[in-house]
Amino acid sequence: MDQTIITGMVLKATPINENDRRIVLLTKNMGKISAFARNSRKSHSQLLAATNPFVYGDFICTSGRDSYTMIAANVNNYFSELRTDIVGAYYGFYFLEVADYFVLENADSKGMLLLLYQTLKALISPHIDNKLIKVIFELKTLVIEGFINDEIEGDLLPSTKYALEFIMKTGVKSLYTFKVNEDVYKEMKVYVDKKFHKFAEKEFTSLNILKTLI
Repeated sequence: MDQTIITGMVLKATPINENDRRIVLLTKNMGKISAFARNSRKSHSQLLAATNPFVYGDFICTSGRDSYTMIAANVNNYFSELRTDIVGAYYGFYFLEVADYFVLENADSKGMLLLLYQTLKALISPHIDNKLIKVIFELKTLVIEGFINDEIEGDLLPSTKYALEFIMKTGVKSLYTFKVNEDVYKEMKVYVDKKFHKFAEKEFTSLNILKTLI
């Protein structure tokens, strides 16, 4: 069987039996794919740590008729800081769940993968508030997925309008570089909540849990 190197991030991992897992990956060029990781639940498995949510790297897979099988991984980032931060972890799980919801199979997902990676980096940084990260991530997701353009609607504070325009127009690597005061944040949250819930027609389990923690 042919081997393929797939760059991506683990969105979720589901136990299949005592030894195996089914992994959902957000990839750079193939959208969202599933792969089986044989024996990855065994304590001595080289795939044990590499098949957890948040893991980013290059996954070596073989392709079958209907699915992929992961045989090795070169991990670039485990985002292990989230293991000791339950609130941060559930923000992260929410971001993974949003990506899983919006990204389709066989889609160009480079933008969404980069956004997810930079968002998790911001999440483990002490320099920006988690609640602002969430607003930025949700709005930029809508832009990347093509649901909204860069036109700002409504009567907003000039600082709010500037912040929203910055999120929409700036590159992903520069997104998490600013702070806002509480009045601007509240306006941003109301604006983004309305936009986001228009296109995300589901309840996110991780967000419901997060709300009980903060």
